[in-house]
Amino acid sequence: MLKQNKTLIFIILLFLILNNFHHLFGFLQANKNKNLIYDIVNPLNVADYNVYLSMIEQGREGHLFTKLLYNHTATNNPLFSPHWYII
Repeated sequence: MLKQNKTLIFIILLFLILNNFHHLFGFLQANKNKNLIYDIVNPLNVADYNVYLSMIEQGREGHLFTKLLYNHTATNNPLFSPHWYII
């Protein structure tokens, strides 16, 4: 049982390190060279930042149904999103 837990923990840690290696690399490179700035924001989904913040705020206000306030293509139908309420 203990060996299985160690193996599982090793696999989880390995996955986390490999999955976040690019963040660690960028952070280390920015620390080496003071002319570099690493802000962790992916340029492909930088526009989602306001969408997620608005959904978190709607969840904080107690809404289980959230609306896409910052998406011009959305029809603004309410989405059942209880996870934003939990966050």
